[in-house]
Amino acid sequence: MRLLKTDKMKQLLLFSFALLGTPLCAQVFMRPFENAGTLALGGATVAYANLSLAANNEALLGKEPALGFVASSAIPYSISGWNTAQIQGVVPIGSNSGLGIDLNHSGAEAYAEQRMRIQYGRRLGQKIYLGAGFDVLRISQSEYGSATAATFGLGALA
Repeated sequence: MRLLKTDKMKQLLLFSFALLGTPLCAQVFMRPFENAGTLALGGATVAYANLSLAANNEALLGKEPALGFVASSAIPYSISGWNTAQIQGVVPIGSNSGLGIDLNHSGAEAYAEQRMRIQYGRRLGQKIYLGAGFDVLRISQSEYGSATAATFGLGALA
């Protein structure tokens, strides 16, 4: 009888931990809104090997080093005052590498986020590409001021 209670307690405890872990997942609310092509792919553009949806993976700049420009803007969910915009340009550097610049803005009057990103991608082999990006992130809120941080990322495509 006591063994049966222990097994039920273990199951209840495991179930409780599973439920507690779920709400810990989070994401930034005001991130730049995606264009129609990105939404059609469910936002999974990191492995999409084409620049038509912008260079979301730095390594892609080594695959298609061609001059390109992407611009998009939206008023998400028709919320007045919330605007998003993205501008990205890609410039080839030789036949095996490319350089990109990406500017994103998302925000309203009281709160806004910006991201400025410089990307570099290079072809390492026939089907292997590697890239790196440097980001400057800025958040501003009317009541509390603003904060700026820098980060970087690496990308690969095979």
